[in-house]
Amino acid sequence: MRTTVSTARRYAARAWSTSPVTITLLAVMWVVAAVTGTATFGPGPEWLDRVAAGSVSLGHGHLWTLITSGLFVSGLGGLLASTALLLVAGPVAERLLGGARLLAVALISQVAGVLGGVGRDLLVGVLSHGDGGSTTAHPHSWVDPLPWILGVLLAATGRMPTLWRRRIRAVVLA
Repeated sequence: MRTTVSTARRYAARAWSTSPVTITLLAVMWVVAAVTGTATFGPGPEWLDRVAAGSVSLGHGHLWTLITSGLFVSGLGGLLASTALLLVAGPVAERLLGGARLLAVALISQVAGVLGGVGRDLLVGVLSHGDGGSTTAHPHSWVDPLPWILGVLLAATGRMPTLWRRRIRAVVLA
């Protein structure tokens, strides 16, 4: 047991020294989940209107939801999956891109991912009502850090060897 604790301590110290931006983003996700009480079941209706991104919230001018939706998760399973993915992809991406680029790519990926999802939502609304009916017939809201985590991973593939670049792009984009 003692060797497990010391191994975990060494790994955490190395991760913090080589990937401070990744660890900070992970800590922000967990602190937001803990402070708002959304870690177990995701944001309730009182939080969803303020932090979830979607055609309705953006239509009301809540532009901050483009960013805040990437800091919240839909429940404990999403939090654990996002944590695992960030712990695997984050340090690699930070080593290849650097901390500042990682933050910039995360921000751009989150905004692009949410806008892409909202665009898809609006397109489905228009296509399902061919007579020009409501474009928000099926409004959806998103709270998920996957757009920025996968965006950072995909951006990092540009600096990876060809084999790894192809493997990761095939898995993420498939």
